[in-house]
Amino acid sequence: MRTTLLLMLMLALAQQLSGCITRSGTETTPPVVTVVDTACKWVRPIMIGNADTLSEETARQIEVHNETWEVNCGKRPGTDTQDRR
Repeated sequence: MRTTLLLMLMLALAQQLSGCITRSGTETTPPVVTVVDTACKWVRPIMIGNADTLSEETARQIEVHNETWEVNCGKRPGTDTQDRR
């Protein structure tokens, strides 16, 4: 009985503490989003060689990674287009 009461008290306290947040917007204006790091400086496209053997799933995942990198950083592997950093 005492353990149950203590557990209920701890859960109530945790619920109260988790409600302490701050917001940067109001109900009519969205919060301001600031991108701190787009990962363009430390993430690169995955390059594969002719000797590499890939499953279809691995090839799909590499393609998704490289396309995401291109959208975020603005250049394709092997081109001279500038990064968007």
